[in-house]
Amino acid sequence: MIQLIVFLGIISIIDISTRKIPVILLIIMGIAGGVYIISGDKSVINTVISIIPGGILLMMAFLTKEQIGYGDAVVVTLMGLFVSVDIVCSSLVMGLTIAGIVSVIYIVIKRVDRKKQIAFTPFLLLGYGLTGVFL
Repeated sequence: MIQLIVFLGIISIIDISTRKIPVILLIIMGIAGGVYIISGDKSVINTVISIIPGGILLMMAFLTKEQIGYGDAVVVTLMGLFVSVDIVCSSLVMGLTIAGIVSVIYIVIKRVDRKKQIAFTPFLLLGYGLTGVFL
């Protein structure tokens, strides 16, 4: 879905440069997702199921005192407005796997330490792209 790729791309660029995700972009993404649902392309029940992974990430962000950022969790939640739960979960798993591999490489080459936070939305975008290729 091109809208989701555009949103994830814009958010990724901003996340890389600032380590913040602007609330206005999340609001716009939410409105676009609402319009998509209203257009009748996705049922309400499927949408509710698709936002559950993001809801779980929001709880994890709270419980870990933002080791996972709230912005990243909201992005995953909003992804559920556009795509099915299997695509959200696959994108999330692929994104986390790639982010973990990159993090280990950074630590091994001593570019960062274990406490360094990295922008996650670029990995989520990559995971979504790979999900589109493999599913």
